[in-house]
Amino acid sequence: MTETRVILVSGDEKFTANRKAVEKSRYIRNLLKNLAPAPSPSPSVGEINETPESIPEIPVNNVSPDTLKMVLEWCEHYKDGLDDDEAATTNGEDESLHLENKDGDQDENQSDLRQTPIDPWDRKFLNVDADTLQSLILAANFLDIKPLLDAACKLVAELLRGRTPQEIIDAFNAVQ
Repeated sequence: MTETRVILVSGDEKFTANRKAVEKSRYIRNLLKNLAPAPSPSPSVGEINETPESIPEIPVNNVSPDTLKMVLEWCEHYKDGLDDDEAATTNGEDESLHLENKDGDQDENQSDLRQTPIDPWDRKFLNVDADTLQSLILAANFLDIKPLLDAACKLVAELLRGRTPQEIIDAFNAVQ
């Protein structure tokens, strides 16, 4: 069976990507669900008949082409891996709604998420300069890719831990 493709447009660049991979993004998954449902395989042939006109084009104007290329690399790596909502939900509910219980303690699942180490592949993938890391965080947030956002934010937290305010300003080229 052939892979279903989509085209993502950022700036003047078009990226053809595997639909299963880009559906790691809740934003794109919801757009595709509403605009271009997944084609069903032909019962007689067993392959998806895809013409260039039938491949959906999705504009991703809030993400630069270079950053989108990196996000697509991450999505392709995890297309058969991470559950779509693995880091995002507990019993189908958004964890962000349950940060504290009635006693003011952190939810156990949120604490477990913070304690989970960064995957070695993610650590290598995210070994980029501060500006690129910031762009990836913004893209993961916009595209609603929680596992990528979590990994990138954990890495930033590690980079900040134990530093003085001046060291943080210097490391992230921040303006006082």
